[in-house]
Amino acid sequence: MVDGLFLNSPFFEFNLAPLARRTAGPTLSALSRVRPLAKVLMGGGGTYGRSIHSDHYGEWSFDTVWKPIQGFPARFGWVAAIRTAQARLQAGLAITVPILVGASLRSYKGGRWSEEALGADAVLDVEHIARYSSSLGTHVTIVRFEGGLHDLTLSAAPVRKQVFAELERWLHAYLPD
Repeated sequence: MVDGLFLNSPFFEFNLAPLARRTAGPTLSALSRVRPLAKVLMGGGGTYGRSIHSDHYGEWSFDTVWKPIQGFPARFGWVAAIRTAQARLQAGLAITVPILVGASLRSYKGGRWSEEALGADAVLDVEHIARYSSSLGTHVTIVRFEGGLHDLTLSAAPVRKQVFAELERWLHAYLPD
């Protein structure tokens, strides 16, 4: 059984302009029925990868074969499955256990590298996370972190400290056993 749920910058909506979400999503879903394994580039230009990897601007050393700096291309079938799941979530899930949703305070939407990416979510629009978190269930806590990266646990040490302190506080408050 699950007694509680912690979501770290969850993917509740594609980080696209509204017009692109309305047009690209249905197009990719239609294409997924005939070419589910075809690849689609998701963009981002490696900004997030560079913000976390120690060979660039981050502090983490990881195997870039397993996690490429530019990210992996998505497949049409995957995009269609994610769109279906996101629509379900946005309509409401009615999860009954307490949920903690963490997200950065800001998104970085620049197409090129900037120091701003070192203190923002360079993958998702954090306003989508805030907007759709209440669709999860009846007991949702949302915490936004100044300077947080997309994966909050890979943020700079002071932010990580805040994330884990908030998670510990939430666990003690809502899951005391």
